Amino acid sequence: MFGFGAAGVAAAEMAAAACCALCDYEDPKWLAVRGGMQSGSDAANVVLASEWSFSVLCCDGTDENALSEAEATARALVQRGHMAVVMEAGPSAPLMNAPYQMADGRDLPAHLLLPVCDGPGGIVPTLAAAAAALLSSVACRGIVGVDASDIWSAIGGHGLGLAVHTVAGREQKAAAFGQSALSAAYEVGVRPSSVRRLLINAVLRPGWHLRELDELATTVSAAFENAGTAIMSAVYNPAADTASVLLVCS
Repeated sequence: MFGFGAAGVAAAEMAAAACCALCDYEDPKWLAVRGGMQSGSDAANVVLASEWSFSVLCCDGTDENALSEAEATARALVQRGHMAVVMEAGPSAPLMNAPYQMADGRDLPAHLLLPVCDGPGGIVPTLAAAAAALLSSVACRGIVGVDASDIWSAIGGHGLGLAVHTVAGREQKAAAFGQSALSAAYEVGVRPSSVRRLLINAVLRPGWHLRELDELATTVSAAFENAGTAIMSAVYNPAADTASVLLVCS
C-alpha cells in the first residue's frame, strides 16, 4: 500500500493498522510493501522486491501532484506485471465513465474513484477504510476467500471504476444495510443496468454470521442483474463496532 500527498499517507497508515486487525495470522506479507509509502520509482521497486503482486495506491484526488505521483508509480508497476490499483478520493468524484484501456501504447492500472462527502472527518478516514477493505480481501483468510486475480477481475482490471464505502448503523439489520449501501451507490451516480463488474467486499462485526452475510449479499447483488462478473468477499473483524461494505462497480 502507498500513500501520496498528506491525505494519502495518513490514509495508508490508518489502513495498514486496520488490515493488521483483520488478518487472522501473524506477519501478513502485504506489510512487506508498507515501507514503500514514498513516491516515484523507489516505491515501485519496494513492491517489486516483495512477494506481493497486488497493491493499492491512495491519494486525495484534489491534490494534483499526489494524483500524478500515484498514477506514475502504478503505471510503472503495471508495466512490470504487477496488479496496481489507484484509489482516488474526493468530495465530488466524477461519475463513472466508460472504461479505458490504453495510454501511450501501454495498459493503465486499475483506477477507482471514491466519492467522499464533506464532513468533520474529511477524506482520510473513508479512504483508509476503503483501502483496508480492499486489501483485506487479498491479505486475509476471509469467510469468503478470493485471491488477487479475482479482485483484479471484479474491479475491471485495466480501467476505471467507482468505489462506494458504507458503514452500517449499530442496530441495523443486514438486509436494511444492503439497501443503505445501494442508496449510497445510487447517490453518486451508479446505474445498476450499466454495471458489468461488481465486487461486494464486506467486513463483518461480532454477531454477524453467514446468515447476515447471505442477506447482505442477496440484497445488493439482486440490484445488479446485468453484471457479468460479480464477486463477494468477506472478512471478520473482532474489533469492529459496526459492519461495513465496499462496493466496486465498473
